[in-house]
Amino acid sequence: RWVRGTWGGVAARAGWAAAALGVGPGDTVACVSRPTAVDAVAASLIPLLLGAAVRMVADPTQATAGLGLAGATVLTATPSAWTGLLASGALPPSLRLAIASGEPLPGQAAASIAAALPGSAAFLNVYGLTEAAGDSTSADVRAWLRGAAAAAASSPASSSSSAPVGWPVAGAVVWVTAQPADPALPPAADGQ
Repeated sequence: RWVRGTWGGVAARAGWAAAALGVGPGDTVACVSRPTAVDAVAASLIPLLLGAAVRMVADPTQATAGLGLAGATVLTATPSAWTGLLASGALPPSLRLAIASGEPLPGQAAASIAAALPGSAAFLNVYGLTEAAGDSTSADVRAWLRGAAAAAASSPASSSSSAPVGWPVAGAVVWVTAQPADPALPPAADGQ
């Protein structure tokens, strides 16, 4: 399936990455993704436009062996790839920003990833569509885990919960509906 994205979407996503994430010169961005995936646009083209170095790690088995990750300050991967990186112990200590994208982030995986990251590293769960150049929403996973821990003292996040997709990034408008053609739902309602 082909979807036509816009340069406006790329520009809005780049502006958000620069302003909110601080991605730019001095960063080494590693993306564990196929070059044809939508995440490859957000995780490679946009950091290059902002002056960062980029390393594409198309094969997750290479990433789990630590190939291409040394010195990375920003790492974008699916939750499945993050789980493999944790199992291999291949997370670089230089990370300042961890991004989960491309599939739902289960609560237990979120807790495990957060525990393995350097203490000062930000951890985001992002969600978006091809038409939006990758990311339309962003959630602070560490803040969600703190809130979940306060709400349920028995565990930081239940195995049945998933990290939220968050709030719209700068330049994005998000409509949540019960069905694709329905009007928007009120805040905090479940939808798609």
